Amino acid sequence: MTTLRLPPLFASLLVGCAALATGCVVDDDPSADTDGAPETGTPDPSDTDAVDDTGGEPVPDGCAAPTGPGTDVGTTLDADVTWTAEGSPYRIAATTYLTATLTLEPCTVVELAPDARLLVGNDPAPGSVVAHGEIIEVAGAEVRLPVRFERLDDASPWGAIEVDVTGLLDAEHADFVGGGSINANGAIVAWGATPNGGTTPNLRLVDVTVVDAASNGIYLPSRAAFTDDSDGVRVEGTAEAGFPIQVQAGAVHSLPTGLTLVGNAADVVRVETFGSVDDDTFPNRGVPLQIDDALYLGTVDSDGLSTLTIEAGVEVQFATGGAGSGIYIGLDDDHQGIIVAAGTAAAPISFRSAEAAPAPGDWMGLYFRYTPTDGNVLEHVTIAHAGGTSGAQGFGCGPAENHASVLLLTEQPLAPFLSDVTFSEAGGDTQLILGWLDESPSATAQAFADGNTFADAPACHVGLPRGTDNGCPGDAEPDCL
Repeated sequence: MTTLRLPPLFASLLVGCAALATGCVVDDDPSADTDGAPETGTPDPSDTDAVDDTGGEPVPDGCAAPTGPGTDVGTTLDADVTWTAEGSPYRIAATTYLTATLTLEPCTVVELAPDARLLVGNDPAPGSVVAHGEIIEVAGAEVRLPVRFERLDDASPWGAIEVDVTGLLDAEHADFVGGGSINANGAIVAWGATPNGGTTPNLRLVDVTVVDAASNGIYLPSRAAFTDDSDGVRVEGTAEAGFPIQVQAGAVHSLPTGLTLVGNAADVVRVETFGSVDDDTFPNRGVPLQIDDALYLGTVDSDGLSTLTIEAGVEVQFATGGAGSGIYIGLDDDHQGIIVAAGTAAAPISFRSAEAAPAPGDWMGLYFRYTPTDGNVLEHVTIAHAGGTSGAQGFGCGPAENHASVLLLTEQPLAPFLSDVTFSEAGGDTQLILGWLDESPSATAQAFADGNTFADAPACHVGLPRGTDNGCPGDAEPDCL
């Protein structure tokens, strides 16, 4: 559990800190002091500490600034070693390879030169960083003694703590400040084993802040993942060049609990769509999930069914417009997929454009190409700004161009699985297309329309499926509802 943040008792803490072996001062801002020096008992009103989601004050930083000469670090660390507050700051001047266990004690400070990286593990050799600060109680109040990674040159970002597939970053009560140079692509970077298949949980973060990254705050390519017990991750001040967190689809379920994104160029989690996705869950962490391109749902490792579960309350954004953006459900007859998006009246699910000024047709939509006859769920869902170019043509009745918010272009009839779905600001020619041959086209279309809300445009809300003779009603009755 993330430690609760309590109102600091500054006067009492000064007395208690004098007895600590490491030495400590009261610092009301653990990550962004404006004057570059720790405070000594009185909060600095010019600091702008962010508070956690409980609404309490942050735990004050009790670490004294290093006073010794510090320690220069070589470019190879191949034996287990411990870094301490007394030896701080540890200066990493260039890319350094770690193929052993590096332990960092509370109040240890690591300074990294511009663009410098600490590479943790080097396949097949393992490597680990165990950076554990702590929270202590002083005079009845909590004091945080973090491990801190920061800039050697205040004007230039350092590179990354970069974790190989054989590596592990295990950080508790730690701050990563001013990293993520453009060349590094993130202040914390963890690599998984493969863009398809299982995840690599090589990133454990508990009560960790990532501040002022110049690219991504945390970047997890190739299905690197957070460990199950990761909790209390805060990312703030990420530059426009990146995102607070970027994770590959297939590992989104690992996003930590207690996630806070504030003051970034975009307070969203970016979801990379490299490769197709087998089972995954988009969890509700209180922040939007932004898909960077077309997401294909279906396993390629073996025949079977892939399921994407979207938890109630999640907002899914789509970053690209026109052809290709959206979610394709199913790869082929042997690699099918379903979506289970079960929102609630109190916590609906939203699919929408990521554009700052969203417009109809910004993204394609939900494209069900190969999907079983049952198992899909869209309930208490809003689909907005969809209807971009789909590339499909001639399915169902109604307009020949099949640009729609939801396309059900399967060979077999599907039972209605849309309930309390709102189509908002839709683009394209039809809002819902039924693309199979059906014995009762009008009745089937009405069953899919019932209980859902359609905006006025496009005027064809639900296109009827074709009849078993591959024909449409024509003048006898409408082709659309």
